[in-house]
Amino acid sequence: MRTHCREAKRNRKGSIIVIALLLVAVLAFTLLSMVQWGITMVSHFRYQSANEAAALAAASEVGRIVINDPHYGFIGLSDASPIGKATIAGDGEALPVTGINTIVATARLDYIIAMGTGSNDLIEEARLEAEEANRAALVLSNTVRAALQKNSKQKFFDMNGSEIHPYEKSIAVFKTNLANHSFLSDAKVKEFHLDLGGLKRGGYSNAPLPKPLNFAELPPEYMKRALNDSNSVSGSSYPSFVNLPVDGLDFYLIGLGEQVSLVSTDDYIRMGNDKPASIVKLVTSIETGLSPTMSTNKLTLRSSSCAMPNYARDTAPSAALMITFPDGLPAKLRSIQDLLTERCMDQKNVTPMLAANGDFPMDNTAMLKPDPERKLSSTRRQLCRGFLHWLRTAHTKPNIESVWNYVNSPLKSNQFIGSGRYKPVMAIVLNDGTIFSESLTDNPFSNQTVYDGQEYVLAFDSLIADSKTWTVTSRDLSAKLGTISGGKHGGQPMPPARSWSMIPEHTPLKQIIATYESRRGIEGDIEKLRSAYVPGRLAFEFQIAAPKALN
Repeated sequence: MRTHCREAKRNRKGSIIVIALLLVAVLAFTLLSMVQWGITMVSHFRYQSANEAAALAAASEVGRIVINDPHYGFIGLSDASPIGKATIAGDGEALPVTGINTIVATARLDYIIAMGTGSNDLIEEARLEAEEANRAALVLSNTVRAALQKNSKQKFFDMNGSEIHPYEKSIAVFKTNLANHSFLSDAKVKEFHLDLGGLKRGGYSNAPLPKPLNFAELPPEYMKRALNDSNSVSGSSYPSFVNLPVDGLDFYLIGLGEQVSLVSTDDYIRMGNDKPASIVKLVTSIETGLSPTMSTNKLTLRSSSCAMPNYARDTAPSAALMITFPDGLPAKLRSIQDLLTERCMDQKNVTPMLAANGDFPMDNTAMLKPDPERKLSSTRRQLCRGFLHWLRTAHTKPNIESVWNYVNSPLKSNQFIGSGRYKPVMAIVLNDGTIFSESLTDNPFSNQTVYDGQEYVLAFDSLIADSKTWTVTSRDLSAKLGTISGGKHGGQPMPPARSWSMIPEHTPLKQIIATYESRRGIEGDIEKLRSAYVPGRLAFEFQIAAPKALN
């Protein structure tokens, strides 16, 4: 009996030990699994952080890409001041980089303005400009997309001429972040893919909406949003990745932020080559030695991140428009509107000329030759074209209503006392979008130079009015932009040949120039006013003069 009891006790002790060992094993396994789970979660967090850092690096790199466009010169995702070491004109001066949103938004604004004038020539020139803007947007977008591909055969550069490698930079950031985490230092990268797209629900751009809003031609839902949120950055800017058509013309702007930033991957949408894009998406997968269970010794992690490039503020000043009529204006031409729509200025075709081999007639080698791209033009079309190019220098600044009011207001045909001659009239778009126009005591651009690569028309007897024939002359000094077609100055407006003393005191233009000169410490030194960002340079001059009696 005692033997039986002792055996029973030993069996119970053995069972307890076995149960205890099993519990210890279960607890150990559970603890190990929890530790592995914790490590996996931490590692996944670190992996996701590495993924996000790599996406941000790629977005930052593509934001620096600059291409040389045949129509607009140096363009990129963002505007940049003329400080690049590689964005240099033939005259040795740096050229600005124009952001693609600025280009598209400017073309859209100018098309709205053109439609309001009722000038068919101006509308057609604005339509051609819009088509160029949309073309440039797609070229830039597809260039950026190509830069994100592994082993791309193209080369990509920033404004200083430094080569950019977005894919290589991004994957290097990714691997460095993995290596800095002890649990991921031996991870193998199985997938690393970059792409470019947009946002399903749209976003906001850096391009300001036209003012006033009631002329902005926005789709109803975006007009309502803009009116309700007009005091915010988003409410005062164009939406991105949505069509903003005007009169059957499509316009798309891309999303850019004040800084390079992450955006939701759930909102990402891949866009084809027919739509501009800017959102960088990175998809990766890695294989690590970590395992949440004992069933395998490998773990595959997969993640995706999206990032938006940043923009810099557009600070380009507008240039000047000069209308000169030294012998007075014909009675029926009393406003810009009359000039833009006058039928008799459409009756005679002229040959637009280009200055070649230098500034004509200042350089000994310079000459005027027919523009191979524009064999014939009417004097009215040339005026409309130059007027549009003047507006273009102001980018997105012009207030639509202010431009229309200026176009329809009487030209200030002030006479010089006792001479019978009329003062030249200068107009410029101020920073608030309004048009400042003033009669000057002299023409600061009277040397009649035509910049290399820019347009000139001299049309004898091309206007018939008041029983007289008139000669029309135009200098379009910002017709062609950039180093490919814009001549040695890249299509930058012309600096004055004389002092600014002829500009009336206490006028907005005088104050702007005085502020600039004071800041630069170059007051009175006209030669040093050659910087591309000096206000008051000449973009377009149009003259009606030398009346002769009809035979």
